[in-house]
Amino acid sequence: MTSTLLATPTNQQSGQGIENSTTNPPGTRANTLDFYARVGCASASADLTVRSGQTFVAQQYTAYPFRLSRTFRLDPGDNRRAYLYLMNSAPGIFGGDRLTLGLTAEANTRLYLTDQAATKVHKMPVTDATVARAQLAWQITVGAGASLEFVPEPLMLYADAQLYQSTTITLHPSSRLFLSEIIVPGRLARAEYYQFREYQNRLQVLAPDGTLLFGDAMRLTGQSNAFKDSFFFAKYPLISNIFIVLPNIDLDTISHELATNPQLNSPHLLTGASPLPNCNGLLIKVMGERVDHIQTYISQVLACVRTISNEPDLPHIPK
Repeated sequence: MTSTLLATPTNQQSGQGIENSTTNPPGTRANTLDFYARVGCASASADLTVRSGQTFVAQQYTAYPFRLSRTFRLDPGDNRRAYLYLMNSAPGIFGGDRLTLGLTAEANTRLYLTDQAATKVHKMPVTDATVARAQLAWQITVGAGASLEFVPEPLMLYADAQLYQSTTITLHPSSRLFLSEIIVPGRLARAEYYQFREYQNRLQVLAPDGTLLFGDAMRLTGQSNAFKDSFFFAKYPLISNIFIVLPNIDLDTISHELATNPQLNSPHLLTGASPLPNCNGLLIKVMGERVDHIQTYISQVLACVRTISNEPDLPHIPK
């Protein structure tokens, strides 16, 4: 496994995320996206079906197998934030799949996005020395003063699976981001352990002008992993990353809370945190024994972030 943070290189320019509110996102054709959603913040005169200040789904496009849930308001006493579920009617990801998803959170929106169940990456055939693999790409834009909490369910890599994933986020300097991921190296209950072929994941977070703020790259091998039977991997096979960007919030306060909060000190997890370059943020790396332990940890970290940011308490997210 390799993982590296990327500082801003000289003259670095990268593709922008999806922006603006057009019938189809700029620079795309309708059939290039399998899913796209744009959320906006209602004003008193913009939409009479929602209250002023509420986040609502202004536009969506879905193709099989994706579907977006209706909007839920789960924060007691504060219904500005929208809670949405991205639903997938397929049994998982298969060889040859090329899935592209887009999301725009416009200025001042508050969005919590998750999905209903783990994403299963199935066995992928090998034909005439050609390996079938799948690709999954996210393009996300977060506007000025917006808050995006993207907390997907785990990604489970079955035997002989090979997945290349990329996420590009265009982040306004005044916006907040909480992004997590959990990688499960097989159906562990069936003793399927690191039998996938390869998993690659590349994250790029850009400023609105296209300047690279930071990135993270992971390449995880399965069958050829020389360390998969070592104590380190055998005891803590699950891998998770948490990215937190909070403008104008004291990172020392967050770091102290993460280090001293007894609910975050679990004997079942290995954790480490480091500041992100070129922005006010933290990266937290987690390794664990069970999915529920890591999911609880992620929820507790998000709860701490909300408390420090004077946001409503994190409610129960029904699944």
